[in-house]
Amino acid sequence: MNQDMDPCTDFYEFACGGYERKTMLPTGYPKWNYAMQISDSIYLTIKDLLENPHTKYEGMAERQAKIYYDSCLDKTNVRKKLQGMPLKKLLDLYGGWDLLNVYKKSSAFINASSTLKKSNPFLLKKIVRYPEKGFPDKFNSVFFSLDIHLDPKNSSKNLLFIFPGELTFPHKDYYDDNDLYNSSLMYMAKIGNLLLKNRTVSKYLEMLDENIKFNQHAINKSDLNRTQKEKKKQMWSQLRNVMSNILDLEKLIANITPLNMEDTKYQSLQELDKNFDFMNWTSFINQIFKPLNISIAADHPFWVTSISYMEALTSLIKQYLNEPNSSRILHDYIMWHKIRPLTRYLSKKFSYDPNVKDNTSSDWKLCLEEFPMFMNFPLSSLYLKSNFYSRDKLKLKEMVDMIKLSYKKSLQDLNWMDKTTKARSIAKVDAMKFKIGYPDYIINPNELDKDYLGRNLFFKYFLPPHLAEAYYSWSENDITFLAGLLQKPYYDITYPNTYLFGAIGSLISHEISHGFDNNGRNYDEKGNLNKWWTNESIKIYQEKINCYQKQYSNYSINSHKLNFEQTLGEDIADNGGVFISLQALKSYQAMNKSAIYSSKSNITDEQLFFLAYAQVFGRTCPDHLIGPSRRTQYSDETELDRIANTM
Repeated sequence: MNQDMDPCTDFYEFACGGYERKTMLPTGYPKWNYAMQISDSIYLTIKDLLENPHTKYEGMAERQAKIYYDSCLDKTNVRKKLQGMPLKKLLDLYGGWDLLNVYKKSSAFINASSTLKKSNPFLLKKIVRYPEKGFPDKFNSVFFSLDIHLDPKNSSKNLLFIFPGELTFPHKDYYDDNDLYNSSLMYMAKIGNLLLKNRTVSKYLEMLDENIKFNQHAINKSDLNRTQKEKKKQMWSQLRNVMSNILDLEKLIANITPLNMEDTKYQSLQELDKNFDFMNWTSFINQIFKPLNISIAADHPFWVTSISYMEALTSLIKQYLNEPNSSRILHDYIMWHKIRPLTRYLSKKFSYDPNVKDNTSSDWKLCLEEFPMFMNFPLSSLYLKSNFYSRDKLKLKEMVDMIKLSYKKSLQDLNWMDKTTKARSIAKVDAMKFKIGYPDYIINPNELDKDYLGRNLFFKYFLPPHLAEAYYSWSENDITFLAGLLQKPYYDITYPNTYLFGAIGSLISHEISHGFDNNGRNYDEKGNLNKWWTNESIKIYQEKINCYQKQYSNYSINSHKLNFEQTLGEDIADNGGVFISLQALKSYQAMNKSAIYSSKSNITDEQLFFLAYAQVFGRTCPDHLIGPSRRTQYSDETELDRIANTM
């Protein structure tokens, strides 16, 4: 706190100013907040467990996590010795990447530029990464992503979803930041330079000399004897040009990537071939399922999360394929995006992140952050057995029950919602399932090993429990509070109830509110997407959303206006979270007089509630990183915005 500040003048500074002054921005981070601090503390605890020779590993899963961690630390300098060789071998499997275009008839280039519609196996592996044997947990792709989720209109079935592809930056506005663009370009060119084979460099330098000899304006002896340094400078310029074209194409793709997935639709395999004909979808999908001996029928449905994106992508790719120079860029774009996520696994000279000022993260931390997702669950087991108590689950469940009662009462009291929609909304709250902390099986070595071997972990918990996360699932109508989050300042069983309802309570009701935000309200109590609100209630709801938009559009930070369109769901959940949790606290205190906060300080019970809500958003962040070109998961809303605007 900064008690020198009048809370009526600047409530954020009053509640969190002390944190910002006392907390140093760690090296290598653009900002730092409580959530990041908690995550760092959790990683330190896991590190100590893994490096402690007395740690007892129960079961195969935990032992393999230890083996993987030791291997990742690379104490024998294997990665340093190999340098970029693993990536070069991978590129060879894809047909090679002729970065400097010195091999004019490169088979890899021909594969990538002229056989997209035929879904050549080489290109399939470039567009979507999948194993030769077994079914992947997720397909990470260049232009689009495939993932398995519950069918939006029938939550009893699974379905393959088609999402927009993964980009370097989380939002299109990043690509207009010249500093970030240039630093990214330098990094890309550096990686390209490190990947060049000696024979390719020699061939390029020979080509330069040949170009000079046949250039009628430059045949003097001094040009022919240009120094190696000058020629390599020209080679570097060529590399930058290749990477600049890649980044420019990515910017075009970022511009067609939607903020919200609203034009979703079923598409059969046959319709994918017809509507998005930049490639042969039938061949592509069946290649993926081939290891399982499964053939996908022409009428098999898929869920396309953005029809407009896929239509725009189809036009863009076909445009590039039809232009000889552009098709080369398309090939380079594919190759870069297949190797970019893998550079972090190489020696240190390859691992550089242009998003941060200093890249000095410790090896142990990088290893824990990059653990394969399914191997994170054994880490959770190690962490939970020494850092979580069953009493915390019981206390959280008590709070959840009270907050759900308050939410239902709030819905019942709405004077604008009709009876039919109101009854279904209350039924939806009743049907909400809560996963608190962790599933019990995870600390049972035998049960953990079974799920670990069967890769069933994701279907029980989407994320490993030691992470500091909370989330709501529309399609399952359930809310998860992972064990990693249930610690100070969000939660401590010794905290006054008033503080708990302001901190973790507001977060609980925040997640419930996501079930009724602009996207969540479209899903019913079973998690099915359908029109279950009456037209009249939808109309009034939209009018209230417009009111939010008008209010939030007037807010700004550092002269930057908020992007309401992108933050709408979070804005609704923030406001609903604080309001409902406060009502729940009052109901709880009415039943438990001892729960009313009393202190010798001048802070009242209700003031402590709001103070608790604000303090979990404490952060330190340089002013120049706040604004539209440095977006958090809540777009350009910083922690300051989420306090000031909600209040």
